[in-house]
Amino acid sequence: MLGWKCKAGRSREAAQGPAESGRWAAPFIVGWLLSQTLLPIRHYFIPGDARITHEGLSFSWRLKTDEHHASAVQFFVKDMKIISHENSDPPRINWNEWHGDRTIYRTVVPGRIHWSQLPEILVLFEPIIGERVIYNPAATADRVRTEAESRERAARLWQELYGRQPRAMRRTIPLFQALDSVAESLQTGGKVTEAAQLTAFVSRARQLEQNAPGSPEAGQLRADARKVLDGLYHRGEGGGMRSLMRSLDPFALEEGQRPVPFLVVEDPEVCDASSSEPVRVNRAAWKDGPFTRGKRVPSVENLGGEPLIVYLGNVGAEAREMLPSACVFDSEDYPERFAYIWWNTLKDVTNSKLNHISNQPFYLVRYARRVAGLWEKEYQRRPVVNAITAVSLNRRPYQLIVDPEADLASVPITWLGHNVWIRDLETQRIPREVLLNN
Repeated sequence: MLGWKCKAGRSREAAQGPAESGRWAAPFIVGWLLSQTLLPIRHYFIPGDARITHEGLSFSWRLKTDEHHASAVQFFVKDMKIISHENSDPPRINWNEWHGDRTIYRTVVPGRIHWSQLPEILVLFEPIIGERVIYNPAATADRVRTEAESRERAARLWQELYGRQPRAMRRTIPLFQALDSVAESLQTGGKVTEAAQLTAFVSRARQLEQNAPGSPEAGQLRADARKVLDGLYHRGEGGGMRSLMRSLDPFALEEGQRPVPFLVVEDPEVCDASSSEPVRVNRAAWKDGPFTRGKRVPSVENLGGEPLIVYLGNVGAEAREMLPSACVFDSEDYPERFAYIWWNTLKDVTNSKLNHISNQPFYLVRYARRVAGLWEKEYQRRPVVNAITAVSLNRRPYQLIVDPEADLASVPITWLGHNVWIRDLETQRIPREVLLNN
C-alpha cells in the first residue's frame, strides 16, 4: 500500500512512480491516530461528569474505574386516553380503553396502615402468598369488632354479594406461629437439622415480636424469615405451605404483629388457592359493593365500571411472576397523587439486564423506546415513557440520573455533546463519613 514493493513483472521505471494507493496512506494514518487520541478524551470537552452521565464514555479509558450502585429503574407509561387528569375534574380512568384487567394496585406502607380507612372486605397482594381476600374488623369507625362479630358480619356481607356463604373463614396467625408450624413439619419429614435451625429462628422471632415489634432487629428478622419461607415454598417443603402462608397476618413479613382478629375469606369461585400458580382473585367473579371500597379521597371517575382494588406493600422482584406487564397504580398514603401506569420491567428482562439499564442513561432510552414500540403495537398510539432510577457513584448519596419528566421514548440523543435530559453529578466530593467508614 505504501509503494515499498513493486509487483512482479513491473519495470523499474514504473515502480519508481507514485503508487495510486500510497497517496492516501499518510492522511489515513494521521486521521486514524487523531481519532484514537481524541475519542478516548472527548468526554473532557462535554459539559458534565461523564462518570454519571456516560456521555463520551464509550471507547474511553475510564470504563470500570468507578463503583456504581443503582436502584431498580421504574418505568411509567402515560396514555391520556386511559388516564386523564389535565382536563378532567375529578381525574378520570377510562377502562374501556384499557386492554388489561380492570384493577388498581394501591400501595400502602406496612407498619403505618390506617385500617379504619380501608374497606371491610379487601384484597391483599403479598410476596410468596399472592392475592387473598381479607375481612378487616377495624374498618368501623367506633371500635374493632371481636372475632365472633367479624365472622357474623363477613358471612352476612358475603351472602349479600354472592348469594352464598364462603367455604371457610379462618383467623390469621402471627409470623412466629407460622414458622413454628413449618419447623414441626420439617421435623416430621426427617429434616432434623433444618428443623433445629428454624426452631432457634422461631424463638428469636417470638421474643422480638413481643418486646420490640418495630425495632430494626425485628425488621431484619422478618426479612430473614421471608428468605427462609421463600426458599422452603419453592422447594415444596411442608406439604401445606401454601395454606399456611395464606393464614399469616396481613403483611406479617413486612411489619409487626397486630392484635386484631383479621379473617381470611376462602371462596374457590372468587380466589382459587388449589392451583400451583401464584394465587389471583378471579376478576370476572369479583363483585363490588359499598363495603369493598375504602374512604379514600379525592375520588376518581371510573368509566366502564368500578375496578378491583388490590392493596400491596413492597413486592420487590416477585412482581416478575405475579404482576402483569402493565398495571394501574395509585397510593393510599398520597390520595392527591393521580393514578399512573407502571411497566413491569422484570416481566421483560433479566436481573442482569435490569441492572445495566438502571445504571446507564442511553440504555434507559433504548429500553424506553422498546416499551413505547410494544405499547404502540397493542394500542395503535405512541405513549410517553418516563423513568425514575437513582445511582450512587463511589458511595456518594443516590441521585437521579435522568429527568423523570422527560419522555425517554422520544428524546433526541447527542453523541458529541451534552443531553439536557441527563442529570449531572450533584455531589462533587465523596462525603467524609464514607471515607472514614472505609
